[in-house]
Amino acid sequence: MSFTSLVFYLALAIAALMFYLLPSRWRVPYLLAISCAFYATWSPKYLALLAATVVGVYWIGRKLHDTQTETGKKTWLIGGLILTLAPLVVFKVQAVYVGWLAPVGLSYYTFKLISYIVEIYWDDTAVHNNFVEFACFASFGPQMLSGPIQRGYEFFPQLKDVRSGKTDFAQIESGLSLIIGGLMMKMIVGDQLAQFVTLIDASPGTYRRSVLLVSTLTYAAQLYADFAGYTNIAIGIGRIFGIDSPPNFNGPFSAANIQDFWRRWHMSLTRWLTDYVFMPVRMSTRRLGNAGLVLSIVLNLLLIGIWHGLTWTFATFGLVQGIFMGVSALTLKGRNDFFARAPSSVRKLRYLIGVLATYLLWSFSQVFFQARTMGFAVQRLKQLAGTAPAGSLGFGDLRTDISASLYLCLPLALYLGAGAPGSQWLARPIIRFVPNWVIYGCALLILSALTTSSGHSFVYGQF
Repeated sequence: MSFTSLVFYLALAIAALMFYLLPSRWRVPYLLAISCAFYATWSPKYLALLAATVVGVYWIGRKLHDTQTETGKKTWLIGGLILTLAPLVVFKVQAVYVGWLAPVGLSYYTFKLISYIVEIYWDDTAVHNNFVEFACFASFGPQMLSGPIQRGYEFFPQLKDVRSGKTDFAQIESGLSLIIGGLMMKMIVGDQLAQFVTLIDASPGTYRRSVLLVSTLTYAAQLYADFAGYTNIAIGIGRIFGIDSPPNFNGPFSAANIQDFWRRWHMSLTRWLTDYVFMPVRMSTRRLGNAGLVLSIVLNLLLIGIWHGLTWTFATFGLVQGIFMGVSALTLKGRNDFFARAPSSVRKLRYLIGVLATYLLWSFSQVFFQARTMGFAVQRLKQLAGTAPAGSLGFGDLRTDISASLYLCLPLALYLGAGAPGSQWLARPIIRFVPNWVIYGCALLILSALTTSSGHSFVYGQF
């Protein structure tokens, strides 16, 4: 059941009403039940896999906590990693050779459970002894489709408020606001841009180089609106049920270098890999100096690439990002020292150039992320570079509805992706004089007028 379908929101309204009518002691089991029911609407046959993994990790966590020797702890840790990673690896591999997509949410709940096991290995007190609460953490419905990837020590304390029976109306309202804003980002901005990108990708050889360039730059904005919109919806749904999820985006298009970009993009995944991959590898290679730093960075970004799929295109995307970040990390201190001595006007210009350069590097690396094959990606880069022929169709040959949507939605996506600067100042007088229910009503009218009932597919749902 999609976050963008009307049926889902009818079910959500009923589920939320029942949640607040239930006695407080039943709310956590109820959250687990509706999370499992929601997952079953996507992958009913894989609900058993989720349940078996949850039971196995819970048991291993208890064993890991009770074991006193370091050798025993490492044995249980390795066992837990195998249990959680094996299904993910199997599905990723067979996706390449057989073509079956992995079960919805597999990557997200796998990473959540890995973090739980590793945290217990590092600190015995991280174990959680309530199975129902643990299962609720692992299978929490709003986080299944798009994350964010939440840690157990962030999730479990919030269940105390859920069990207490408190009703935080401000939290519920903020959740509704995030849902409506996320729907508008995804269905109005992202889906409209997707029409243009999909049209060009269907026959790239028939369009001029300028159209191909704009399509390449647009895909990054479309992906942001699609993914960030879905994430906002997920966070908003969680808040309705009293659970606050970690942020996943923070104005990535305002980043002036690639390191800062990854601190702002898919933040929960970046933070996860930093804590459980980058830092351990960096500590083990610190004697290698800058070479160890670059190795750690490239490995981290390569894993991000192949997390999306075991293909050469995703691997190349991660490798290219790793090279960009490695070069940026090695030269950042020198650049900072140089510009520290420069006039303030030059420093401001540096920031603007940095933002533009970062977006361009991200967009061109997305050619590999977007491409079905390496041949498709290489051909697109050749066309953009002028070493392969392009077509004759220009912007004037596009359908009016697609070109109009592009001109309106691309600047809006870039504005939102830059953190929507000045939006609070613009919204303050509106909020002061217009009731929230009127604002939400207008937003829903716009949604119903400008979108279809189901919208385009969610890009990150396949990962």
